[in-house]
Amino acid sequence: MIKISEAVTEIFRKNVFFEFGLSNRIMNLSQLAKFIHPLVESRLQREVQVSAITMNLSRMQDKLIKKIPKVEDFTVENISIQSNLVVFSMDKRPNIRAKMLKMAEKVNDESGYFVFSESTSEMTVVTDKSYISFVEKNLMDIKYKNEKIASISVKFDEELFKMPGLLYALMQKLNLQNINLIEVASTYTEFIFFVEESDIYLAFETIHKCFGKKS
Repeated sequence: MIKISEAVTEIFRKNVFFEFGLSNRIMNLSQLAKFIHPLVESRLQREVQVSAITMNLSRMQDKLIKKIPKVEDFTVENISIQSNLVVFSMDKRPNIRAKMLKMAEKVNDESGYFVFSESTSEMTVVTDKSYISFVEKNLMDIKYKNEKIASISVKFDEELFKMPGLLYALMQKLNLQNINLIEVASTYTEFIFFVEESDIYLAFETIHKCFGKKS
């Protein structure tokens, strides 16, 4: 026979919105207990008091709050915006990395913007719009192109590298603003989020308000 705590945990494990609400203390535990009451009884095949479910939710909330990093734990060192960008994606092919490096060298020598990333099957490059023809001339079979891209770079202290949850916290806030992330790049102490140009100022204000240094 499974316990009430096990039934509640199983229900929450399959619903990220319940977990999010608990960890941020934005749910009324009594109302939530009433809401999942029939679900718990169905799993246990016996009657259960709503107060018992509420107690289990309270314990679960305490554990989640201790586990999930708090927004105030993170303060970014610098936030910067780059506009007038274009993104290209293509299938990964032999010798394409060498071409990417040569292109990056040329753009960097001209103080341009150039970021590229790769997975096991694809490669993506983001650069200034002024290099569109240059990229298209050097790279074949481009499968995705978007000329309405901007980037927001988030620089943080290297000590935060050791703390779990920073990228999650940043992306969570952007997601709550319904901002679509076109691409994400990262280094040791910096995250770069590529978004639609129309979303860039909202993205900047969101990260600045939530994670910027307080005066």
